Amino acid sequence: GAYKDVKEAYNTLISKYGIDHSVARQLLPNAQRNLLIVTANIRSWINFMNQRICNRNTSEIQYIAYLLREDMKKVIPTCTEYMVPDCVSLGHCTQKAMSCGQKWTEEHMEELFGGLVQGEENPLHQKRLIRK
Repeated sequence: GAYKDVKEAYNTLISKYGIDHSVARQLLPNAQRNLLIVTANIRSWINFMNQRICNRNTSEIQYIAYLLREDMKKVIPTCTEYMVPDCVSLGHCTQKAMSCGQKWTEEHMEELFGGLVQGEENPLHQKRLIRK
């Protein structure tokens, strides 16, 4: 049936094409578009950025964090310097053994997602989708 076909396509993306599990799972039924409305104070947004703009997160959550950060730069520019992952704000990664081993940079975020914000057709930057 349909489930078997989706599961086969999922496994093929991973094994044959080297697509990361976090991207391949978008084939599965729970990968449907959602409307999400979130309100928070500035401290909560900074905390969100500290955790979610990190290189250890999926491209999707990093992209959302990037868009929020870009909007907040316009509204509260004095807080932008705090809207960075823990490795930048604390000077060390809090992920311990799960650390990506790379220092986050704003330039890297711009390289990955800048074109998407400007309307360039580039679905979550191809080099992020392929497993190393």
